[in-house]
Amino acid sequence: MDLIVRLQEALQQQPGQTGRELARRLKVDKTPVNSTLYNNPSIFEARAGLTAAPKWFLVGSGDAD
Repeated sequence: MDLIVRLQEALQQQPGQTGRELARRLKVDKTPVNSTLYNNPSIFEARAGLTAAPKWFLVGSGDAD
């Protein structure tokens, strides 16, 4: 399955995860996860979290931090 689709499904189920959390959940390295998140701003949106790492959401999801 394509990484973009897997990330979308993971963020639909649990919005507000960091890239590291998503990589662990999907059992893949965080480098391609972060690359995919940052290179697809029409799909994924970063929001400031309590930590230095941004929390990720689907664009237009409206989910709060």
